[in-house]
Amino acid sequence: MCIRDRSYYFILSVFFIGLVLFTKTLVSHDLKYAIEQTLTLLIITCPCALALATPLAFTTSLSRLAKNGVLIKNDSILQKITELKTIFFDKTGTLTLGEIEISDFKLLQKTSYSIFDIILSLEKNSKHPVARSLVKYARVNNATEIDSIIVLEIPGIGVKAKIGKHDYKISQNGIYENNHLVATYKIKDTLRNDTIESLNKIKELGYSINIISGDLKDNVLDIAGQIGLDPLSVHAQISPEEKSRIIKNSSSSIMVGDGANDAIALTHADVGVAVYGSMDISLKASDVFLSTPGISAIPKLITVSKETMKIIKRNLVLSLIYNLLSVIGVFMGVISPLAAAIIMPLSSLTIFISTQIGTKELRQAWKS
Repeated sequence: MCIRDRSYYFILSVFFIGLVLFTKTLVSHDLKYAIEQTLTLLIITCPCALALATPLAFTTSLSRLAKNGVLIKNDSILQKITELKTIFFDKTGTLTLGEIEISDFKLLQKTSYSIFDIILSLEKNSKHPVARSLVKYARVNNATEIDSIIVLEIPGIGVKAKIGKHDYKISQNGIYENNHLVATYKIKDTLRNDTIESLNKIKELGYSINIISGDLKDNVLDIAGQIGLDPLSVHAQISPEEKSRIIKNSSSSIMVGDGANDAIALTHADVGVAVYGSMDISLKASDVFLSTPGISAIPKLITVSKETMKIIKRNLVLSLIYNLLSVIGVFMGVISPLAAAIIMPLSSLTIFISTQIGTKELRQAWKS
């Protein structure tokens, strides 16, 4: 049950108790006294403190996160994060720097146009890290752009175009001319400095980690080996649609990514996190945006979310204890309407002080 929904049941309970009190007092006393006692109950059990318990804590946490570069679209995301236990990470640009280099290039057969001219012409407008590395490699090899061609980019698959009478396609498996493989290449990428430490902290917080990537399996397994991840937790060489299907079939999951290939998966995850440098489509699909490079903010986001829920639960307990004691006092006839009006604001003050103490706890949670 969402914590906010409990206020609804609280108000219903107060009105029910008020009806019971009114009936009980009317039987044993007169109408005037029954009304007076019922009003006393309604005054002293005013849900102000309960209403403050959740939004005040959420507002404090969202402010703390925003100051540290974590932007959240909806405060309910904090509660969701504490309930989820599986995190899927995209590889390129998320766990790695995304500064891909071509480590090996092989021309298998001669092409009708210069292979480097083909690469430059097809990949020049793509924002994918692999495409950028291919363009850089082509320029180093004195590539010249071929004019007047229409390039089609298919997320998760590659690019293709017609040049003269020939069809060309570049994918992660290689470069094709008229559906014949004419060149292959290998890439290398580097882990971000904070990746291993951040993932270890996430594991310590009780979350299961998976990699989900459209890159070649060998490349993804290499990164998985560097971070000490079980190969069974690796999903490689998959399309954006397959990413979405895997996320859908995984209940209670968080998806972390940055590219157009991740947008559908981010949408279907319980919580979608777009990292620094994400494409616009990923930003729109996500629930959380990290405005600083790397994933070091994620374990801190999880910790702050857990601390926030602790503060909220503490505030709720304080509010309910106050109201329970107040109801007992009214039923015993020891609290008058005037006394209720004086005592009632104390509950809100208690919640405010509790949240201020929580602010220090949140600050410490972020630093840890």
